[in-house]
Amino acid sequence: MKQFLKMKNAALLKVMIVFSLSCSQPQIKHSYNSFKNIPATAFKFDKYYINVDSVNHHRNRAHITFYSIATGKVLNTQTFSMICQADKKKPIYINDLERQIKAYDGKNIYIKTSANTMNCLLMPVN
Repeated sequence: MKQFLKMKNAALLKVMIVFSLSCSQPQIKHSYNSFKNIPATAFKFDKYYINVDSVNHHRNRAHITFYSIATGKVLNTQTFSMICQADKKKPIYINDLERQIKAYDGKNIYIKTSANTMNCLLMPVN
């Protein structure tokens, strides 16, 4: 009986430790929550918040909105088309732009490839 109580107390202690650790973890809050016009799906890149409004996988296009980090105002909203000098056997598609964007020069969005080179970009569609 004593051994059973020791096991029960040890299990209870483990549960209490796990519970106390999980409650003490800080909550991560995004700084753009103060701007009500920036969607929760937007991500921070350089001096912008970028929201991918929609993706047309068939045409490899994305409609993207850029927001100012400082003011939260819309800076640009445009449709971009993927242009690549990549091998046709391994085409590059718009998948996860938060991880794919390497640079933005105010006009074009440069995309990382597996070789981490800038041979793909998203160009604005007129």
